[in-house]
Amino acid sequence: MLSRLIPLEVSELITDLERAGHRAYLVGGCVRDYLMGLKPQDYDITSSATPKQVMSIFAHLKVLPTGIRHGTVTVINRGVSVEITALRKEGTYKDHRHPDKVIYTNSAAEDAARRDFTVNAMYYSPSEGMLDFYGGQADLAAGILRAVGDPELRFEEDALRILRALRFAARLGFTVEKNTVAAMRAKVHLLQHIAAERVLSELGQILMGDYAEAVLAEHSYVTECLFGAKAPDDLGKYPKEYRLPLFIAHCGRNAEGAETLCRSLKTDRRLARSVSAAAFALYGYGFDCWLEVAVYAGKHGIKDARMTCILLERRGGRLPANWESGLALMECGKLPLTLRELAVDGADLKALGAVNGKQMGTLLEKLFAYVHTGGINEKTSLCAEALRIISSEGC
Repeated sequence: MLSRLIPLEVSELITDLERAGHRAYLVGGCVRDYLMGLKPQDYDITSSATPKQVMSIFAHLKVLPTGIRHGTVTVINRGVSVEITALRKEGTYKDHRHPDKVIYTNSAAEDAARRDFTVNAMYYSPSEGMLDFYGGQADLAAGILRAVGDPELRFEEDALRILRALRFAARLGFTVEKNTVAAMRAKVHLLQHIAAERVLSELGQILMGDYAEAVLAEHSYVTECLFGAKAPDDLGKYPKEYRLPLFIAHCGRNAEGAETLCRSLKTDRRLARSVSAAAFALYGYGFDCWLEVAVYAGKHGIKDARMTCILLERRGGRLPANWESGLALMECGKLPLTLRELAVDGADLKALGAVNGKQMGTLLEKLFAYVHTGGINEKTSLCAEALRIISSEGC
């Protein structure tokens, strides 16, 4: 039945490899997802062909040597990228992440022995059917995540598998088998060897899972090892896109700590700004009036301002009652987001004849406040208000 579900652009690659005299299988997440009735997010093929042979067979297609050191190339067929990896055995893992050497093999059983979890160690080809060496189908049916072979050895080899276990559990709602959990606890300290970028990537995917809150609570030893803190116990209350900045801000313990954690995780600027906004919600005083929200939105953007307000609201922080409608008006352009969106600019104010350079910024800020407290964002009205401010306040 699976053969009817495999896209043509993928099945063609398997057929061409077999015609060239090689064994070829779909493997890993795509097989697991098919068996669960889910559409695979991507497709991985493993084959007895070496990378050089794969590149020769598909010389008429675009082939990228994306992971050739470890036996993987990416073939693009009909616009679809498919990773093709040689069946392989692996040597020792001195860095707890990558094998020191790769040994090609013709045996799917030998290849399966080095994979992470039983539900990811199933192989399928239209010609040979399903190959399941470690009971992956039974574990899949039971909703169990179990390491292949000796679980301590699997995590000793590659400590990132600990985070992958949480990702699969958070996404699929699976229970991690007890011996696998024991091994994760025993080897969790090895996560210190994993690059910050990979930790951040896995963490982001874990937090997007429907079962993230329960999984992180059950496996709190992982976040305590990495960040010295348990995950927030109310993650499920928040939209998924808020969870990563909230988590980082929470583990930072204060605004400065959150900033430091962003640097250690090597976040990009966009995420760092969102973490700063989440930290304000957790550790700041909140907002006393709409104008404070408007100024904050101008500095941080509508998206992060809305996140900050939602976090404050759900945590009982200080907020004006009209924050949501106000942000909606700013978003659609009916209220200015920044000083540049005022209906007057510096040239208009200079034309009034009573404003010098130092006063300009202050006057624009007061006009921004005027619009956000009931004034009209229209040139004539703003010029009149500017003259009133200058005459009564000296600015």
